[in-house]
Amino acid sequence: YIFASLTERDLHSCMTSMEIVEISKGENIITQGQEGEYFFVVESGNFTVIVDGKTVSQIGEGSSFGELALLYNAPRQATVRADTAAVVFSLDRESYRFLIAQSSFDKTVEIKRALNSCPLLAELTDEQLEKISEAVELFPYNAGDIIIKKGTEGKVFYMIKEGTVLVDVGEQFSQTTLGPGEYFGERALITGEPRAATITAQGKVLLMALDRDAFNSLLGPIRDVLNHNS
Repeated sequence: YIFASLTERDLHSCMTSMEIVEISKGENIITQGQEGEYFFVVESGNFTVIVDGKTVSQIGEGSSFGELALLYNAPRQATVRADTAAVVFSLDRESYRFLIAQSSFDKTVEIKRALNSCPLLAELTDEQLEKISEAVELFPYNAGDIIIKKGTEGKVFYMIKEGTVLVDVGEQFSQTTLGPGEYFGERALITGEPRAATITAQGKVLLMALDRDAFNSLLGPIRDVLNHNS
C-alpha cells in the first residue's frame, strides 16, 4: 500500500534505487526490537518470521517485508531469519522519502499543466490553480469501466486529463463523447439531484477528481459558469 500512489515511472525509479543484498542461511535480516530503516523484496530464498520467539509465518520469492520502516522510525515488530541462502532487494527510508517527495512535486506540476488546458478554469489565477492541483486526485479507468451511473448520488466532480468518456443520458437523448479538457459531474454537486447520466470510459482514461468539499471551496469563482452549463 505504501507504493499505491506511485506512477509506473516512479516505481521504475524506486526499483533502480534498490540495492541487491545476499543473505546467508541462518542470518537474521531484521531483528525484533531493533530500529529498522530498510524495506526488502525477496528475489530468491526462504525466510521464517518470528515474533516473541514463536514462528508466525514463512515468506519466499516475490514476498516483501519491512515496509513500516519506510514510514516510521520504530522498532521492528518481528525477526526475519533466512532458512536458506537468499538474495533480496533493499530500499532505505531516505531514498523512499525522496522518491515520494519527487513524485508529489511531479504530480502537482503535471496536474497544473492539465488544468491550464481546461477552458472552464481559464479565468482562475495561478494561486487558485495551484490550490486545485494540490487537492485533485488522479483516477485511472479502463475501457468499459463505469465512472458514473445514472440515478446514483453525486459526490465527485471530474475533469478529463487523458482519454475519452461516453455520456449516456438515456431515453430519447443521443450519446455524446467528452475528451481532454472537458468535465462532468458538476450538476449533482450543485443541485443535490441524483446523477443524470451514465458515463463510461472509452479506452484508457485518466481523470482529475475533486470531492464535494473541495469542489465547493475551490471552484467558487466559476460557480456561475458551472450553474449555467449544468
